[in-house]
Amino acid sequence: KFTKAEISIIRGAIAQVSLPTYLDRPPTNLGQASHGKLKADTYLVLFAFIFPLIIPEIWWAFPSISYQRDLLDSICHLIVSTFVVISYKTSADDRTLFSYHYTSYRRSIQKLFPNPSKPNHHYAMHYPAIMENWGPVAALNEFAGEQLNGQMQRTKTNRHMRE
Repeated sequence: KFTKAEISIIRGAIAQVSLPTYLDRPPTNLGQASHGKLKADTYLVLFAFIFPLIIPEIWWAFPSISYQRDLLDSICHLIVSTFVVISYKTSADDRTLFSYHYTSYRRSIQKLFPNPSKPNHHYAMHYPAIMENWGPVAALNEFAGEQLNGQMQRTKTNRHMRE
């Protein structure tokens, strides 16, 4: 949970950060219901390009033993894990790096948010084995499937499948 001031800083960064032209910019009204649900590629842009630049600036000023610094450590582990997963190359070192940082991330979120973990959290723990057997995970992404689901959801059926 971000404070109103932190959300304002993040929104400013979203508007000002230079992004490659092939990436869609996340909504500048992030955090409001009016922008709807974020898609996987929007989360990727946030966690790979925007949050690494702005989150440390927001939370670094807090004392080293504080909730915000624990959040910063957690998000840093997640960001490193994200960079390993989006790479189009893989090695034993990459798998070890991912395992260390993602396991650290999981431990930190269990401490920070004592709710049951999500199925995707469990699934991501299998990425090192997937990278070893199938190669880079980025080559296996599901953005095309997500796009197809979005198109199908917008199809007007009037809840009558055979008409």
